[in-house]
Amino acid sequence: MTVLVALSMVAVSGPVAAAPQVGIDAPTDAGTVAPGETFTVTYELTNTGSDDATAGRLDLTTPTGINVTSVSGDGISTPNSDPPAVFYGLNGRITPGETKTTTVTFSVTSAAPGGDVQIGADGFFKGTATNASASTATVVTVDKPSPFELSAAPETVNTQAGGQFNVTYQFTNNRAVPASSGGIEFNVSTNIVPQTSYGDGIKALDRSDPVVFYGVSGPIAGGSTLTTTVSYVVRENTTAETGQIVATGSIQGVDGSDRAVTAVNIEQSVIDRYDTNGVPGIQFREVLAAIEDYNTSGEIGFSDVLTVIAEFNS
Repeated sequence: MTVLVALSMVAVSGPVAAAPQVGIDAPTDAGTVAPGETFTVTYELTNTGSDDATAGRLDLTTPTGINVTSVSGDGISTPNSDPPAVFYGLNGRITPGETKTTTVTFSVTSAAPGGDVQIGADGFFKGTATNASASTATVVTVDKPSPFELSAAPETVNTQAGGQFNVTYQFTNNRAVPASSGGIEFNVSTNIVPQTSYGDGIKALDRSDPVVFYGVSGPIAGGSTLTTTVSYVVRENTTAETGQIVATGSIQGVDGSDRAVTAVNIEQSVIDRYDTNGVPGIQFREVLAAIEDYNTSGEIGFSDVLTVIAEFNS
């Protein structure tokens, strides 16, 4: 990926007459890269003054994890110096209006912070009597995955009082190194109760704050994903409401946590919908009302009618 966008910044020291000046052009945005990838930035240093520059220099300031790997174009480079530098003028003076163009290739290592990082560039020209300098910066976005991730599927559940459903959680160690332990804590709405689970981990679902522990049978390997499915039931007589299950994952050796939320839409049960006459249970006229709604409005399905009839016969 090579980008070149003009952005000139000029600073002058010394008298304006018969002095070199620096115009430094470079991209303001080098795009998005991931650890293990490289990107290039092209710098243009122009003598915008009225006198020759006897020498010039480009200094680069790189953040942790961003390294200079190669330099091409004008100048003599010292990529391993601190800061990395490119020198100009060894083959003659830099005359007014002359531009020196240098392309620098940077590598991104796993030590680079995620998000936007800045590479600074300082240009210098030396004149016979005065010097000139200018600065600019290029931002590169490092696409770095979180050290670990927690996901839940499905993200939304539609159920009713007495209903049962499953949620599957995936716990991924994105680091290259193993973690000795990890786990998930669950914060569950009052009318939703975790019942059973299967898959990875040691589960303690009967606690007031249900948890799943990983790493008891061995470290969590780097790059591995652990999968746990939890079955939930909605308490009987729960009225229509929207609840949620918040799962919070943590892994040893990493600050912070990751969350996965499942929204639970609890609808009125078909029994509660038709048990309306104040007498417990479904009565004959309530069965007729359910059949009428099925035949006219289509608001309930065939299986709903069978549920009402079964409750009437129970």
